[in-house]
Amino acid sequence: MNLTRRFFVTGAMATMLSRPVFGKELLSDRFGQCTVSAIPTSNVLAMEGWHVWNNSIIEIADDKYVGFFDRWPSARGFRSWVTHGEICFATASSPMGPFRFERQIIIRRDNAYWDAAAAYNPHVIVHGGKFYLFYTGNQGNEVWPDSIPDKLVDVDDDWWVHRNSQRVGVAVADSIHGDWIRQDDPIIPLPEGYRTTGTPNIVQRGGEILLYFKAVKEKPGKVGGQVRHFVCSASDPLGPYGPAREISFVGQAKTRIPFDDHFEWWDGETFFAIVKDHDEKVMGGNRLLLFQSGDGQKWKLAKKPLLSRFQLMVEGRTNTKLKRFEMPKILFDRDGTARVLSLAAWDGEGEAFNVAIDLVNC
Repeated sequence: MNLTRRFFVTGAMATMLSRPVFGKELLSDRFGQCTVSAIPTSNVLAMEGWHVWNNSIIEIADDKYVGFFDRWPSARGFRSWVTHGEICFATASSPMGPFRFERQIIIRRDNAYWDAAAAYNPHVIVHGGKFYLFYTGNQGNEVWPDSIPDKLVDVDDDWWVHRNSQRVGVAVADSIHGDWIRQDDPIIPLPEGYRTTGTPNIVQRGGEILLYFKAVKEKPGKVGGQVRHFVCSASDPLGPYGPAREISFVGQAKTRIPFDDHFEWWDGETFFAIVKDHDEKVMGGNRLLLFQSGDGQKWKLAKKPLLSRFQLMVEGRTNTKLKRFEMPKILFDRDGTARVLSLAAWDGEGEAFNVAIDLVNC
C-alpha cells in the first residue's frame, strides 16, 4: 500500500494548557505566515486509490506519534464517505511524518449495529492510561457490500439512509496495537428534535470531558432541517454525558448549513474554535474562521477571524483553489505551543488528501 509522506493532528494535547496559543488571536497571523509559499509534498497525506480525510494525532512517547484518519475508495466517488468510510492508523517518529501505515481499526460490521456501514471523523484522546477513539458511524440498508466494486455512490435514497443514521460513538483500547472495543450503542443520545449526531471533538478541561458535535434538525423529507452545534459534558470519556446544550457562533443563523466542521480547544483561560463557514457567509463564504468564547458555549468572532480561504499551494499540484477545505485539527506540544494545523482538502477532481501546516518552523 502506497502511503506517501504526511502527518496527522489532534486536539488531544489541547486539554490542560497553561498559557495562550500565540498570544490569543495571533493564530490567524501565524497561519498566514506559514502559507505564503507552497507546502512541501512531505506535508501531504495521500493514498493511491483512496480519498483520505480527517486526521487525529497523539504523542505516545518521545519521538513516537500515532495518527488516525479515515479513508474511502476513490473508485466509489467522493460522496462514498458515508457508505464506505473506515478508520485506520499509522505511526511515525515525527508529527510531520513520514508515517507508516499500520492497519484498519474501525471497519464495516454486522448491520445490526448502529455503526455497521461506515465510520469516519476520528478524534482520539488519552485518558486514565487508555485510548479513546471518538468517531461518527452509521447504519445503512446493506445495498453496498455486494455491489460492483467501482460503482459510483450517488446521492440517492440509499445514500440518505446512511446520512440520516449518523451517530457519535467511541472505541476503547489499552494499546494502539491491541483490540479496539466498540460500543453496542452510540455514546450520546440524539438531542430532542434532531435526527443525527456527528463530527465529535473532545476538550479536556481539568476533570471535565467536553464533547462538541453537530446535529441535523428534524424536518419532513430526507434532507432534514438546519445543522446546529452542541456540547455536552461528563467526568469519564464513556459517560454518562449530561444534556446537550446548543452553542451559537453568530446568534440566529439564516441558512440550512451555516457552519460545518469544527475544532474547539481551551488554552487555560479562553475557549477557541476553528469553524468552517459552509453557507452563512459571515466573511464571504468558503472560509475557515476563528472564534473565541469565555464559557465554550456562547461564541464570537476573534479579533482576527479569517484563518483561510479555500485555497492552498502545494508543491507538485497545479490547482490551488479547493472545493473542500475542512476538518481542522491542531497538535499542541507538551508546553502548550500550537505545533501543527491539519486540514483535509479536495479540489473537486482528484483524490482528497490531508495537509499539515507547520506553525512553528515555517
